[in-house]
Amino acid sequence: MIYAIAGRPGGGKTYEAVAYHIIPAIKDGRKVITNITLNIDWFVKVFGEDVRELIKIVDGRLTDFG
Repeated sequence: MIYAIAGRPGGGKTYEAVAYHIIPAIKDGRKVITNITLNIDWFVKVFGEDVRELIKIVDGRLTDFG
């Protein structure tokens, strides 16, 4: 599933992405590819070492893909 979240600066876009999309995906063992800078060490402490294989952080903008 691909999610694009748009809104004003400070509107809670990153919070929504992490709380409602990234964390549930990690709990389900699904791979997450995001351009959000995440603290991987925090995710490892909470979900275990295997989470390193589930999260990939890329440097890209939505405009790069179309």
